[in-house]
Amino acid sequence: MVNTALVADGDATTLELITAVLTRDGLTVIATPDGGDALARFHDRAPALVICAESLPGISGSELCRQIKAQRPEVRVVILHPRASGIDALGLVGELGCDAVLALPFRYGELKRLLQQWQVLPGGDPPSSGPADAEFHLPPPAIFALPPPLAPPVEPTSLAAAAPLAAGPGADVAGLPLPIPLPSVIAPVLPDEPLPEPEAESALPELVAEEVVTEPAAGAAPALELPPAGELSQLPLPRLLYRLYLATFSGTLELTHGAATRSLTLWGGLPVYVDSANVDETLGRLLLEHGRITFEQYNASLAQMHQTGCRQGEALVRLGAISEVELVAALRQQTEQKVINSFAWREGSYRLTPGAELPPGQHTGEVQPLPAIWRGVHEHYDLDSLLTFFVEHQAHYLVATELFAVYYPTLGPLVRDLDLVRLLNGATTFAQALQSETRALPLAQALYVLLATDMIRPAPAPGEPVKLPSAASVNRRATLDQPALARLSEELRRE
Repeated sequence: MVNTALVADGDATTLELITAVLTRDGLTVIATPDGGDALARFHDRAPALVICAESLPGISGSELCRQIKAQRPEVRVVILHPRASGIDALGLVGELGCDAVLALPFRYGELKRLLQQWQVLPGGDPPSSGPADAEFHLPPPAIFALPPPLAPPVEPTSLAAAAPLAAGPGADVAGLPLPIPLPSVIAPVLPDEPLPEPEAESALPELVAEEVVTEPAAGAAPALELPPAGELSQLPLPRLLYRLYLATFSGTLELTHGAATRSLTLWGGLPVYVDSANVDETLGRLLLEHGRITFEQYNASLAQMHQTGCRQGEALVRLGAISEVELVAALRQQTEQKVINSFAWREGSYRLTPGAELPPGQHTGEVQPLPAIWRGVHEHYDLDSLLTFFVEHQAHYLVATELFAVYYPTLGPLVRDLDLVRLLNGATTFAQALQSETRALPLAQALYVLLATDMIRPAPAPGEPVKLPSAASVNRRATLDQPALARLSEELRRE
């Protein structure tokens, strides 16, 4: 099948990312985390393109390629390999017998150039049928009324004031007050309780291998290239971070808000490090807030940092307060919390610098963007601003896109908690969805996230009900090997 691609990768994040970008560009994608299952799916579906990791459960990527080429040599096979750089990539193509070898982290730009060269994808970037990036702008949160001699005070919107929005299509919303554009300040948002552990595998939605198939997107995908600099008021952080994820961007995203700055380092579209001067975001403060270290251990680590010049995590390990494995997990949680805190900056500017490197000796903590966007919006986006945003879409219908099924394994538990699937019947408008008196805020936050991540689109006419993956399936989530992560982090630090 010319427009069908088979993707096999044991890493759940990479599998989701490749599936998403290929689906956006019009291909039908069959996704599986297992090499043996990929071979079975190849026989069933006869795809024209196969993209697989070299390291796969079941059989390796090179063995999968060998068997595919033996039966159908015309099929294009691309292997993702950790050693594919420079001259090594050319040698690996001959050694593995594939059509191309791409390096990790996965970069869609490199793959897309190959697919256009092979005429699997059309050249250029077709226009999008979804909202433009600028349409995701939210006004800053309303905090209090401005004093004279400026404009008269404007009362923040309430559910009662927003009644026209909940009244349904055609309601009069001309009088809906706008939130006052005041600057927002970033503050640490650390829960009183320890961060929740990942849900058990049995609680996550599972996907039947033969049913993990996404149809091509109905509309053409927008260009993934982003301006190297811009305003967060025009390209809000939820949309910006999502676009960088799809573009598999590697480099730094520098955010500026007044005199404050913070820098996010991304690797293959995933945030791995955040440089921030906020003292409340230090590793020691995070562990102290979560009850994982005592005040005595915290103060002792500060003293050791002053004496030896080491980092606080290393000092805590030397003191026996935490182990190396716990340090790796804590660094990831710290990076995630810093990313989430960044969503408080609704105004300001951003600048992208491709190919930037981490500070020497810095540990990294890979953060999956979609859950981070969900948390960031839910912790920092207020009802007034969101209701104002949805005024424009009140008469439009919520219609799920092909990417809803792709991202459902990641966001499914959060979506189910709000019973959002019930609203995605193709016949519900945004106004009708937001008429809940008790859940208006979490629903508005969730719908904004689904729009910003292309999981739903505002449609002028009713559409098809959402298609969910089957509940009886292979779980696409890989189990984290924390000791292995600790060893990998140490190797990266040495390099």
